Amino acid sequence: MKLRYLFLLWSVLTVGLLAAPAQEPIWVGLVKADNTLPTEEERLVKLQRRLKCVFGFEAYHLMHEATVASGEKYAQWVLPRKDFYLKLEPQAGSGIHYELYRDKTLLVEGRVDPKPGRPLFISGPNYLDGRLIFILQRVPAEKQP
Repeated sequence: MKLRYLFLLWSVLTVGLLAAPAQEPIWVGLVKADNTLPTEEERLVKLQRRLKCVFGFEAYHLMHEATVASGEKYAQWVLPRKDFYLKLEPQAGSGIHYELYRDKTLLVEGRVDPKPGRPLFISGPNYLDGRLIFILQRVPAEKQP
């Protein structure tokens, strides 16, 4: 009798795990912020107001972008330049551990679980006449290519 209940419990848990949705990928963008004429870059249109409120620059230019699978079990690197890069490592559940490096020196690290519509902005170093900014944002399933 106990064996029957254990089997039933195992069956329910297994079906629940198999039916669980896959984690949505995370879009990572490297943006150069400056005070030149604003541009209408498609990926940044919805973020322009938030970026300006947080950083105060007039224009935001997308320099590099990547989509990172959050369900993978290995670290992924977003490498816009050899001296400035971001390491992303998926964690148990749906979180991402991130590390930001400059010249092989760890600048900042943390753990984040970005939600659709709630991006994480990571301020980078000054660059030319502006600043570099990383954006991490979960991509909803309906907006994936």
